[in-house]
Amino acid sequence: MMQFLRTQNESNAAAITSDLQLFKLLSSNRESVTSEKFKTLSLKYAPELESTWIDSETPDEKETSGAWWLLEIVLNIFLSKQPELQFEKLNEFLADEKKAVAVYLQQKDSRSVLPHIEKWIGDDWGSNAEFEIRKILLWLAFFEKFLRVTTEGFDDRFPEQGMMKMFLPVVENNKLILSNERYVSAIKQKWVGTEGSWVSFYEKITEAKCTFYSNEGEDPKAAVEKSLKRIRTGKTRLNRKNYESNFRVLDTKLRQAPMQPVELIALLCEVMTKKQAAMLKDNGTPTDIEKVFAVYPRIYEQFTV
Repeated sequence: MMQFLRTQNESNAAAITSDLQLFKLLSSNRESVTSEKFKTLSLKYAPELESTWIDSETPDEKETSGAWWLLEIVLNIFLSKQPELQFEKLNEFLADEKKAVAVYLQQKDSRSVLPHIEKWIGDDWGSNAEFEIRKILLWLAFFEKFLRVTTEGFDDRFPEQGMMKMFLPVVENNKLILSNERYVSAIKQKWVGTEGSWVSFYEKITEAKCTFYSNEGEDPKAAVEKSLKRIRTGKTRLNRKNYESNFRVLDTKLRQAPMQPVELIALLCEVMTKKQAAMLKDNGTPTDIEKVFAVYPRIYEQFTV
């Protein structure tokens, strides 16, 4: 969000102003980030939306509502600067999400959110886990649509709608291939080709890291191999730090650039992988898990019809 707001700066200034340090505090000192601070920051960018602020009784509720309100503010800023983009469905979706949160905070009944959510994910889900997964897939669809309308050349590179199904889990030889595995495999294919081995991929990353960063240890190739294997199997998080360390280093144009929107697909793959690993731990079969995630193309259509 910091990077997004920075792109909306009329002077394209690279510096992050002191008020945007608020987001960094979320990871280091969450308790210091109050709903009032959210509101103050938001109104700096969209003062005309002050009347839409939802006040709640408890600090936790105000923080939750404030975060959704801030997201709405950011989307309105974006739309005001990009009026030619067709974003109606995404705006409608975020409005429904905000309503669902507000209703839940008032009633504390998870069933009360269903009218706002099932219009997007369907009402044929059979368990809490399946409901949660469909919500994840809904955000994956939102992000794919966002990339299509904001990223130049995205449709040319990925003409098939619902292309993020390439990161869904699949069953091969009775084994579940996790989303992180599929994501890392896609990066491997880009850099060493379809016939390239994992060893050659590890070597390519090692060479890049040894060239541009300090010592990796006595055996840098072994460290790279260990790190990637853990990411692929869901034992190490595919977060921004690990992404930058293992993959951004390959591209000279990206090493010093802000995180690109398309790279954030990795974070969604990490969320999906955590759910897949949890289902396997709960004795879910690979076939059943694959089936639960396979509804993605249908959910994506909600943003295009």
